[in-house]
Amino acid sequence: MSSKNYKRQKKRNHNIIIISIVVYVLLILILVLCLSLLTIRMKQHRNGSGTTETEEELTDLLPFLPDFLFKEEPQTEKIFRPESQTEGDAETEADTDTTETAVKQQVLTAADLDLQEEDIYTFLQGPKAWKTRTDWSGSWNSVVFADQEFSVFGCGLCDLANIYSTLTPYDCSPLDMLAYADEVTDYHPVAGFGAIDWPYMKQTLKKTGISSKLKRKDKTYEQFQANIASGITAIVLISSSNDSTYWKGVSGHYVNIWMYNKYDDTVFLADSGDPEHNRQRIPLRYIYDALKTSGRYQYLLVTSVDPAANEWQHDGIDIKWRKPRYYNK
Repeated sequence: MSSKNYKRQKKRNHNIIIISIVVYVLLILILVLCLSLLTIRMKQHRNGSGTTETEEELTDLLPFLPDFLFKEEPQTEKIFRPESQTEGDAETEADTDTTETAVKQQVLTAADLDLQEEDIYTFLQGPKAWKTRTDWSGSWNSVVFADQEFSVFGCGLCDLANIYSTLTPYDCSPLDMLAYADEVTDYHPVAGFGAIDWPYMKQTLKKTGISSKLKRKDKTYEQFQANIASGITAIVLISSSNDSTYWKGVSGHYVNIWMYNKYDDTVFLADSGDPEHNRQRIPLRYIYDALKTSGRYQYLLVTSVDPAANEWQHDGIDIKWRKPRYYNK
């Protein structure tokens, strides 16, 4: 190869290396930009419990995403005090800080509550309970939505009404809860499918100041025990296809459990579909074994209540229902 050709080839190779480096740098910049936008998007949708609905969807579809995308960076507030601030102004600001602290302290967890069985609402959904004048039944059972009676699909709404009425100073019927969920979420009963889905339950509770987490079946019973013990209450989806020890002929049914007792490993059951099951203490193991595993989630765990965040404050049940003697609202 001549000296002239050698120099030409050397220059061409040099140019190729430079172009490759530029392309590589551009790809890295594009990747960093995408990750930054995704992080910002996550933080914009972050809810009060520290998780996002977007996160729940992406962790299912994109399990390889790094954990740091879903962690919120600590934020510090800068307090600006004008130089001309007087002593009285400082005292007023201190009073405001105290008030804000008091509001924050109103958030209640399981450790703050001392619930008794008489405090817990346990609505029934079916016509049989209503006809036999059973406590907690109501005329809502025969109300028709999208060509189907409430008794066919109302178990999840009964559970939501139980939670709202038990954990707030207010109360509502399952029918009231249906109307509210329809108003504040995309939930709308349609012909052949009226049951409320997990995300709509979580969103509806959040509007009433009640925080919750959607959970899959824990890998071990001990993990499930710990989660239920740490929460205030839970809505669980059971199926006799998974276990028929307690429930028979049930393809899918929401029930509500309360007051886990670590000494005998039982929970207080609110079963809107069976008056004989309703308000009974049963082994928590029955729940774990019967969790319907074919669904995306198996239970909703209520973690805290913030009375100041309740946007609904619905008070009073106007529809006819059977009040128990110990009813105190």
